Amino acid sequence: MSIEDICRSRRTVHNYVKSDISQDLLKSALEAALTAPNHRFTFPWHFALVGPQGREEILELAVRMKMAKKDAGDQDQIRRKLVAKMLNPAGLVIFYCKRSEDPFTAREDYASVACAIQNFTLFLTEKGYGTKWSTGKVSQHKDVYQIAGVDSDKWECVGFVWAGHPEGRVPPRRRPALSDVLSVTS
Repeated sequence: MSIEDICRSRRTVHNYVKSDISQDLLKSALEAALTAPNHRFTFPWHFALVGPQGREEILELAVRMKMAKKDAGDQDQIRRKLVAKMLNPAGLVIFYCKRSEDPFTAREDYASVACAIQNFTLFLTEKGYGTKWSTGKVSQHKDVYQIAGVDSDKWECVGFVWAGHPEGRVPPRRRPALSDVLSVTS
């Protein structure tokens, strides 16, 4: 598969079949993530490869957060929905960015971590896996830092990236035409 084919076929996958993904493959994808552009070589990345126990703890946190909402609904129904969302994807990696007091450095470092996420997802796309970058409230919760063993004073969560085999149809490509977003100067 060419890089063009990989870029054009990568999609955000929301539904996964229950399957496995090797930690070695996820580590290889993270090696690809490390090749992301990084201005000034700040190396702002930190990755947490979350195992089954950590994912169960994150699931329980998500259930508690949903149940705390007014008119939350049926806990069993909420749990079933969250299990499909959080345990069916074969793998979970949390991407963190080094905190910086300098706004310009913080912006560049965040961009570098976003590029690392893109490399990670493209690598897995080429291997036949689907991915989803998730930035919901659970990913930002202080307990997730503890579960992942990450110091929240030094690192900021950029998001969860789920990986696994897609269930059903992969969403169609939805992007604007290049002519709608391109300016050409002389």
